[in-house]
Amino acid sequence: MFLRSRRIVLSVALLITAIGLLFAFRHDYLFRLLLIFSSDKSFLPHTIETVKVLPYFLMLIGLLFPFLPSLLSRLSGAVRRHFGADNKRLIYVLFGLALLLRFLPLILLDVEPLGDSIWYEQGGYNIAKGEGYTIAGKATAFWPVGYPLFLGIVYFIFGHSLFVARFWTVILSLYICFLTYRIGKTVLGNSGSLVALLLIATFPSQIFFSSLFFSEVLFSALFLTVVYFTMKLAEGEKGGWLWLVVGLLCGASILVRPVTLLFPVVIFIFLLRIKKQSFKSSLLRTALVIFGILLLLVPWTVRNKNVLGHWILVSTNSGYNFWIGNNPEAKGTFTPEVAEVLNVIDDEVERYYLGYREGFNFILNRPDKFLLLIPRKLFYLFLTDTFSFYYLLTSAGKSSTGWLAAVGGVLFELYYLLILLLGVAGILLPLRDESRSGMKLICWVLGYWVFFHIFLFTIDRYHFPIVPLIIILASKAIWRWVGRDEANL
Repeated sequence: MFLRSRRIVLSVALLITAIGLLFAFRHDYLFRLLLIFSSDKSFLPHTIETVKVLPYFLMLIGLLFPFLPSLLSRLSGAVRRHFGADNKRLIYVLFGLALLLRFLPLILLDVEPLGDSIWYEQGGYNIAKGEGYTIAGKATAFWPVGYPLFLGIVYFIFGHSLFVARFWTVILSLYICFLTYRIGKTVLGNSGSLVALLLIATFPSQIFFSSLFFSEVLFSALFLTVVYFTMKLAEGEKGGWLWLVVGLLCGASILVRPVTLLFPVVIFIFLLRIKKQSFKSSLLRTALVIFGILLLLVPWTVRNKNVLGHWILVSTNSGYNFWIGNNPEAKGTFTPEVAEVLNVIDDEVERYYLGYREGFNFILNRPDKFLLLIPRKLFYLFLTDTFSFYYLLTSAGKSSTGWLAAVGGVLFELYYLLILLLGVAGILLPLRDESRSGMKLICWVLGYWVFFHIFLFTIDRYHFPIVPLIIILASKAIWRWVGRDEANL
């Protein structure tokens, strides 16, 4: 058995090395292969450098692959020794590591807003000046107000400082680490949660996004808080009115990104089907959540009616995004030529209605093509995790096309794909454990996330908020692998 396994390891190592050698001598083969992943049959500049670097990574992996069994055995032993449930000091060490890794780009890189983040930053600055949510003196609701409002509050208190805004984003990122640890502790036990804390502390995109002017970090902090509170409050019959707080937090997350608009459905199903609560109790708690959401959304919708003349629930770019994801020329991801069809319309409300109208017409008239787009949307949703790395380099005035950037991109992408693979493995494990309602909630949340995004176009940063949940599932797989299940796991 050992010899046969050894032969398999050596055969895989030779195959990987041979593929690396082939691509090293024939870059054009790798270019043609990667064209499959390019929606517009072109490459970003840093992708060209990646094509040159990737073959050497493959050869290195092939050379090191025969040592993999021994390495995994040593790693398993290290995890068993140091990630015990009684190792309290490790918690502080891992939080310190998370703090250090997030403060390094904050201190070392001078980041300027680019692209969409210019709109967010300028909108926040205008709010701080008392001009309301405006761009160039004109009232807007194109992007959701939540993140510009967050920046506006920071600027109002501390003054207009990009560094201070990034600092508070780093604090939110550390809070995400804390929530990942707490959710992990609830569903994995003490030791498994330490593995999750290590992974979230060192996860590249979680680090890089904390220095950018995007809504992902703020939304993730709110969204994970909703998931955690739902998990904890569902354990007992007390604290009924705390579900109103869940609704307020969910409403705040909707004002940042409307993707949680239908999340009360997940809460209701979780309470009724998984926690086995009565229909009346489940409905009452979900009603409190919905009421909390309305307390935040109704005032903003009324504001939109007053300044834009239309009942816009959250933002006008939802119709824009819906159209890009559902039209005869849609490719599953963002395509500039499709966006330009709506960009010629100056009025954002008109674009909002036209986008929804044409998008629904496409789905109703071409359901076959809509269904064929779903795999592509999911493909682009989970394909890569390097957006934040290259965007951070560009925003800081650094080259995103050199070989060092390419090496970093490949390493971070491999790390992401490994965690994603382990997360998929982790999904299969808890589903056999009927007593782990927390794990089932995580799976329902992931299912909801996937379902919601099949109606939009997708890019890699859209999976950012669920990365902590994927990490928890990956930690489950890792802890099962090292062979030390806790009694309460």
